[in-house]
Amino acid sequence: GPYSPVSGATGNSLTLTNLPSGVYYYVNQSTCSNNNASSTSNEQVVTVNALPQISISATNNGAFCGTGYLTASGAANYVWSPANSLIVPNGSTVQSTATAPTTFTVSGTNAAGCIGTATQTITYTPSAPIDITASIATFCGQGGTTTLTANSSGTYDYTWSALDGATLSATSGMSTDATVSQTSAVLVNGVDNTTGCYAFDIYSVSVYPLPSATLT
Repeated sequence: GPYSPVSGATGNSLTLTNLPSGVYYYVNQSTCSNNNASSTSNEQVVTVNALPQISISATNNGAFCGTGYLTASGAANYVWSPANSLIVPNGSTVQSTATAPTTFTVSGTNAAGCIGTATQTITYTPSAPIDITASIATFCGQGGTTTLTANSSGTYDYTWSALDGATLSATSGMSTDATVSQTSAVLVNGVDNTTGCYAFDIYSVSVYPLPSATLT
């Protein structure tokens, strides 16, 4: 204590809403109507954590030429929407696949479990597309190695990454050798450092099981 009366709180329960962040201490004092004797309950401590303040930064301030990146800060974990306009919809940094002006929303959760949100609207200008070709498109059995090559009329610097299990011989340059043991997708990103335009392509290398043979 000392404690201040809560306006309108005269029953045996109290509902708290819209409290600012902080620490609050409550007790319940009961008074007998016959003799005015009173008793005070144990103290209950209520902690209200602040919502995380989320901010977003975007490639070219949101003026995307081709693709672009969005980076959130202010929390520990992030989930983005619309998910169908992103390569992966979670993480502090995500890559857009939108082909029209789009408003992205990110929800960030801090260590206390509180959630804050922020939005970023991007504009879209098409860039020269990238097309990946493969020396071997499909494998049977245990997989193998194929050479992937990025082709474009744009002047891009290329960065390669495996999305789900392939092993790459190189992560930069026009080509990389991808070794796969199961069907695997490989992503190439291209950036034109003169214009600031980005482009990407994803190629899936397929691995099919061998047919089973039966002798009769």
